[in-house]
Amino acid sequence: SQFPPDITPLILAAHYNNHEIIQMFISRNHTIPKPHPISCTCADCATKQNYDSLKRSRSRLNAYRALASPAYMALSSPDPIMNTFELRQEMMKLQEVEKEFKVSF
Repeated sequence: SQFPPDITPLILAAHYNNHEIIQMFISRNHTIPKPHPISCTCADCATKQNYDSLKRSRSRLNAYRALASPAYMALSSPDPIMNTFELRQEMMKLQEVEKEFKVSF
């Protein structure tokens, strides 16, 4: 596969700001789920953290990059401006915890 398994077609469309494809997925009730908090201790997060923490961090970065896409925000949020500020706050906290991707966040 050309892309990692955590990159869904909707995330890929959001990375490229492809309005038409994003609109098609949203019209079919697809969304990009927010990543679990960095301190999450659910079984899935614990397994990912113990197995490959870099892969977990990269997956989180890909999700946030898609959530921050202007096209995705405009099409999926009732208030894109407020959503932008909330997402920025989350990313500011993450850049302090996930040092390897500080510049990307």
